[in-house]
Amino acid sequence: MQSFRQIEHEIIQRLESLLKTPVAQSLSEREWTVEVKRTLGSLGKEKGYKVCGSIPDEDFEPEWLYDLLWYTYDSEQNLTNIQLILEMEWATEFDEIKWDFEKLITGRADQRVMIFQTNNENGFENFCRRLIKSIATFKHSCAGDRYLFIGYNNKTKSFMRRTHEY
Repeated sequence: MQSFRQIEHEIIQRLESLLKTPVAQSLSEREWTVEVKRTLGSLGKEKGYKVCGSIPDEDFEPEWLYDLLWYTYDSEQNLTNIQLILEMEWATEFDEIKWDFEKLITGRADQRVMIFQTNNENGFENFCRRLIKSIATFKHSCAGDRYLFIGYNNKTKSFMRRTHEY
């Protein structure tokens, strides 16, 4: 079993590789959502997880509760673990991001990933501080809850990241 840090590193690598593709800069927000789910869903399948995330022409289960989910069943088809839950919001207003993020703080999973866009590094840091405050304020947050914040910086056309463990 890989560590959280290893999986987070692979997620970032896959997103950075996606960013380097020739068509990346011309994708609409909807197309970005599809490509991110396809890219990270494929990573989950490579790691042996079942994947939920509605993507055309992919062998994933339909979207269930979150934009993307990696999970496992036992031999009797009982849900045994949710490794990863992921939400994406491409709006640049915090309230829109917070709305999707609140799904993550209520969910139980080994890892929670929030992908959003911002106009600069200060905006990313501000959003992260506010999301972390949301985690701390939610009374059902548990010690060890792990989050990966990924922000697409519109100014530099690159991804920024921060991890947080409650």
